[in-house]
Amino acid sequence: PMWADAGKESYFTDAFTLFTSQLLFMSWAEYRRWIDIQYPGSVNEDPIFGNYTVGEKGVGYPGGKWFDPMNFAKDEKKFLELQKK
Repeated sequence: PMWADAGKESYFTDAFTLFTSQLLFMSWAEYRRWIDIQYPGSVNEDPIFGNYTVGEKGVGYPGGKWFDPMNFAKDEKKFLELQKK
């Protein structure tokens, strides 16, 4: 649907539940990012599955195959250029 009509659509649950779950999940992700900015490297390991780690490309930026599937960060100069866009 058009963005202006999205509120008229019927979803699997009510709007309050969608808003609350979005708020909780995004707050958790942004909190972990903020902690990584304050204490670099402190949240580089996945809290649920310990075998996934974040790359060392920058503080507060996710990395790895999930956030860089096209492997753009392989070239350092290109990575810094893309990071500023």
